[in-house]
Amino acid sequence: MMKVTRIFLGVVLLGSVLGFGYAARSPWVIVPLAVIFALSFALGRWRGWRIAWNTGGIAAAIRAQGSTILAQAVVVAVLYLLGRGVGA
Repeated sequence: MMKVTRIFLGVVLLGSVLGFGYAARSPWVIVPLAVIFALSFALGRWRGWRIAWNTGGIAAAIRAQGSTILAQAVVVAVLYLLGRGVGA
């Protein structure tokens, strides 16, 4: 059941970005959505976070979040532009 919920929420996240693009919303929506995508990615890696916390490697994992947010921002921007193109 948990796997189905995770897949559903992932589809909702992807669909929301495409929907914002399709509806021609402000591109500033990319910033908060990138943070939401990064948080979703981090929560999907919960086991890795727990292992990092137990082994003392949490500082490196937190530093890696900067590049994760940038990568997620690129993903969100591409999906937004895809939705914007379909909406045009």
